[in-house]
Amino acid sequence: MHDDPEAVERFEPDSQGRYVVMGRSWCWEVVDPYDCARIVGELPDPDASQEWILLTHAPYTRIGPQPYTIGGLVGTGPGEGLAGELRYAGEPVATVVGIGALTPTASAARLTATTGRFDAERWHAFVTAARRCGEPMTEATVLDALAEDTLLDVEVAEAVAAGGTLVRLLDHTGTIRDLQRISPAPANPDAFHALQDRLLATPQDPRGVAWQYWNGHVWRHLTNTADAGQPPTSGKTTAAA
Repeated sequence: MHDDPEAVERFEPDSQGRYVVMGRSWCWEVVDPYDCARIVGELPDPDASQEWILLTHAPYTRIGPQPYTIGGLVGTGPGEGLAGELRYAGEPVATVVGIGALTPTASAARLTATTGRFDAERWHAFVTAARRCGEPMTEATVLDALAEDTLLDVEVAEAVAAGGTLVRLLDHTGTIRDLQRISPAPANPDAFHALQDRLLATPQDPRGVAWQYWNGHVWRHLTNTADAGQPPTSGKTTAAA
């Protein structure tokens, strides 16, 4: 944090010798190339389509640009996870059960009934292109990630509307181990320091390594846990601004 000589975090390369850009402490976002003073690399053709997007709330997960979402989420009982609708461009195309997003479940998420709008080939290509922490995903993990994005979008909206924000604890794989609503949202360095101290002093899942907070636009790194030497790493992450 600015002007804090003790707010220094050191992180090491992963097993392949790669470093996470700024230890995930910086926010990277897409900009208009014509706003840049210097461009490194080749720009895509003006008519080129976007190859992938990052999910807003599912940690370190990128998917293809096809408009798949999950909605209508409801609980189905202890240990059974959630059920909902897989939607394409807002239209229901399949029923999903066994969703484990933020909810422990004994089974993997899966599609059940499909509609005439469901395109199996397009869905398979979507799953094949998805990556979490740079690694391929299964259909179940893609469904969980889409549901997680939907659930956290609702949680964030409710917290912000009440003048607060959310903090979440991630493990080394980017799995959310804890999610808490904070009110009011921290607005100055003293408030951030107090929040860091509070989280570090609270008993937490031993698998957690880093806390993030929602700053109103993106998730930002807040602090490592007492036992962690660095934030979660993605193994094969590259970055672009």
